[in-house]
Amino acid sequence: MIISIFLVYVILLLLILIGTHYFNLILSKEEFTRADITNLSRFFNQLWSGIKNTYPLSVFIFMILASSIIGILIPSVIQHWFTNSSILFLCVYFIFPLLKKYYEQSQVTTSENYSDTAVNIFVRYNSVIIIGFGAGTGAVLLYHIRTMEHIHTLWLLINLIILIIFMGILIRNNYLTDSRLQEPAEKQE
Repeated sequence: MIISIFLVYVILLLLILIGTHYFNLILSKEEFTRADITNLSRFFNQLWSGIKNTYPLSVFIFMILASSIIGILIPSVIQHWFTNSSILFLCVYFIFPLLKKYYEQSQVTTSENYSDTAVNIFVRYNSVIIIGFGAGTGAVLLYHIRTMEHIHTLWLLINLIILIIFMGILIRNNYLTDSRLQEPAEKQE
């Protein structure tokens, strides 16, 4: 079960990233070249540079894995239609940015108190936590389409689509700025 969920997790994350690339392509251009459609490496390089410039790699990996595990555990342990939906993810998606704004106003930069350190980590890695939680939840939803008989497949698919759309929006808004999306201007002679 763990290996299956991990494989579904990796495939889902790749599909979300590829979908985000094509969504950005549709929004940024009216005409597409073959290179635009087939060149995913440029997009992944932009995404990677956005992540690398924002976070230390080891902390980024730890935060996304920890939040993914929480996203996997909640629907796996509590097998109810409510937890096997995008409702928890949407709550996290909409409430965490509000909490981030609230905590940013009262943020303490240096303190020996563990709660201040936790708040600073939450503020800095807010979007990483949301993406990890969403990817974990989405992986379990995909896994449960095949294994759960008491929850309707259509319910899981609708919630999975909602989750994928909101995760793509979050990735686009946080890691792909407009300056990184623009093609370098070609010189006309």
